[in-house]
Amino acid sequence: MAHRAIRRIVAAGAATAFALGTLGLLGAGTANADSRTVDWGDGWTHFWRTIDNETPAVGETITITTRFERGSEQEIWWVKDHHPTCLTYVDGTATMNGDHLEPNLEIKPDFIAGDFNAAGSPVIIRGDKEQPATFVAQYRVGENCPRNVPLQTGMSFSSKGWGVGTYLNRGPTLTVSKGSTNTTLNPITGATVGKNTVLIANVTPAAAGGTVTFKEDNRIISTAYVGSDGTATAQWAPATAGQRTITADFSGRGDTVGSRATATVTVAPAGGNATASTTTLNPITGATANKATTLKAKVNPAAAGGTVEFKDGDTVLGTAQVGANGEATHQWTPTTEGQRTITATFSGRNGVTGSTTTQQVTVAKAGTTPGGAGSLDSLLGGFGS
Repeated sequence: MAHRAIRRIVAAGAATAFALGTLGLLGAGTANADSRTVDWGDGWTHFWRTIDNETPAVGETITITTRFERGSEQEIWWVKDHHPTCLTYVDGTATMNGDHLEPNLEIKPDFIAGDFNAAGSPVIIRGDKEQPATFVAQYRVGENCPRNVPLQTGMSFSSKGWGVGTYLNRGPTLTVSKGSTNTTLNPITGATVGKNTVLIANVTPAAAGGTVTFKEDNRIISTAYVGSDGTATAQWAPATAGQRTITADFSGRGDTVGSRATATVTVAPAGGNATASTTTLNPITGATANKATTLKAKVNPAAAGGTVEFKDGDTVLGTAQVGANGEATHQWTPTTEGQRTITATFSGRNGVTGSTTTQQVTVAKAGTTPGGAGSLDSLLGGFGS
């Protein structure tokens, strides 16, 4: 895109600016959707720049808006929006006063530029806020953006008879938040005094880096590095029988925050006196998105004591106490349709080791009744009657 030669160059330092709003401090791994605006004046022209989300996460889309006002009439020839190279312009989103700028838009790694002369329609700003101009564009946040580091944005423009205004460091800045993680523990069964049990933690998204600290109640068992498959392991030999809480704390790594998983385990006495348990799940039928379904686990030998943890894939649904009949139940309301793996893990109890079981479940679309009046079988049956 060819820009006309302008005699007068306005340095960024010539303007004065102040920020409206403050940078929000975030909790671990949580993106803040608060916007941020800065404004400044230069001569007869006043500028406002707004980022609708100053702390986006990777993959999110942000909108940057620049508004021009002037005390007298001004003709704008082109506008550049300067941004970090880790942001990618979203095609078709650049507008000036609501009019789309493509195909007369230059797209570079660190800026986009709208050429209004090329389009044959220079933008006119009139004084006393009578006719401002607003430039808008959207960008997608890339994986290569540094985390928790302020990233600078800015703008520049050219106008008839006034010159080029260059404000590369006016902002506002944006800070890409660290990504979230999820840590889970593999089912821990057969824990016995003096006997080694392998503890396996799984961190998602899986990548090498960071550590997992395993604890038995408040005592550190071991700290292990996370491998490229997202797992970390430790050997645990409990010293006494009874109920224990096992914790796996992921430290986080450069681009992600930490997370934690816990499990309740009952350690059996030494000497081979522990009884092995089995856990089964009642058949799970009629599961439908946004509809409650009862999960029922049965522990054998049946007796009160210990807990059953229910999971949907890697997501913990809840933990229920085992009753005298050996049963534990949980109400599950799936939010989406599709295939699920439901896991029930018994913690064990005094003299009885833990155990686990899984069941594959197909969740129907919300509003349907599997095998009922709304099903395909029922409709076909109706045509055959």
